[in-house]
Amino acid sequence: RWKEFIDTFVRHTGAPIKESYTFEEKTKLLRANPVLAARLFEKRFNTFMNLFIKGGAWCLGIAEDWFARIEMQMRGSPHSHMPIWVKGAPVYIGLHTNEKTREEIVKFCDKYITTRFPSLEEDPILHYLIKELQSHSRNHSKSCLKLYKMLCSFGFPRPVARRTFICEPLKLENDDDKQKFKRMKEILIEMNATMNKLEKEKILSWSDFDNLLTKYNWTYEDYECALRVVHTRTTIIHKREPNARWINQYNEEILRAWNANMDIQFVLDPYACAKYLMSYTTKPEREMSLLLEATHKECREGNMSVREEMKKLTGT
Repeated sequence: RWKEFIDTFVRHTGAPIKESYTFEEKTKLLRANPVLAARLFEKRFNTFMNLFIKGGAWCLGIAEDWFARIEMQMRGSPHSHMPIWVKGAPVYIGLHTNEKTREEIVKFCDKYITTRFPSLEEDPILHYLIKELQSHSRNHSKSCLKLYKMLCSFGFPRPVARRTFICEPLKLENDDDKQKFKRMKEILIEMNATMNKLEKEKILSWSDFDNLLTKYNWTYEDYECALRVVHTRTTIIHKREPNARWINQYNEEILRAWNANMDIQFVLDPYACAKYLMSYTTKPEREMSLLLEATHKECREGNMSVREEMKKLTGT
């Protein structure tokens, strides 16, 4: 996707630069230049951080601190897991959060995060970026389906919403609530199935969504209440039009500049965030472990000295 990277790989081979490359050519060049690819990514990442996050455009507000864990995917593509501490950002403290702070959180999210999916006529460049980078496959993948391959572990399609709000789970108080909640869940499943069917024939609109509310004799407030029933932990429900159910939230400035997929979220639960970060910070790179193990075995079979083996492992 980043053609300047591929052009750099090609220059190292002495071959002429081309206007475009096939997927096979890109893969071959990437596999042949892993160190160069990693160094180019690091340079691009640091430049991006300096110009758009830590200074310059300040795309997410004034960043007071940040931490990044770069992980290599199976195919060799690096990506970053990164928390950013923004100066003056509102803080959620659970059910004790006052109404003013809740409103500030919603405003903060709406300012820096969006799910908007403009048409090709409105904004062809942004439409292409979102379609290529932020869209979850309607067919899902083997890794994202769970519970007998019925539910998406990433939560797609995402719920439609006329506004951004903090969705706090509702708790059962009596047996009547149990039956009521059960019916709400059933209606949401039916609505979701109907929208899945409709969007195969057309681009969903608010009128389609309103027709479904009318069908079940629901108000929009009833719908938001049902979302609080199906969510088992507090989450941000972002403002989302019916045609953006499969779009992951993003920051427009960052998407245009970085030109790669992102999953941007406001942190409601510091403990959950810390747990997530630690899981990735301490996560071993399986491919590197296998490579080092193979190198170690090769050194032992070659009767190398400890000094020679250390040089070999360092080179690896």
